[in-house]
Amino acid sequence: MSYTIGLATTFHDPAIAIVGPDGEVLFAEATERYLQYKRAPNCERDSAPRMESLLKRYIPAGAPVQIATT
Repeated sequence: MSYTIGLATTFHDPAIAIVGPDGEVLFAEATERYLQYKRAPNCERDSAPRMESLLKRYIPAGAPVQIATT
């Protein structure tokens, strides 16, 4: 079983979610929450350091990962 990283990368309401192998949602957040401004259409993506930090926090080193996008 693998961890799943879900990315909503559309024009409106970008978001990220990390789901464990058992289907448990480990982390989910709309990008506008992190950026601290509401209704963030066409906002910048999560930065590489932020993504790295989230992956290290929620996914064990060496664990298999799959990515799902919209």
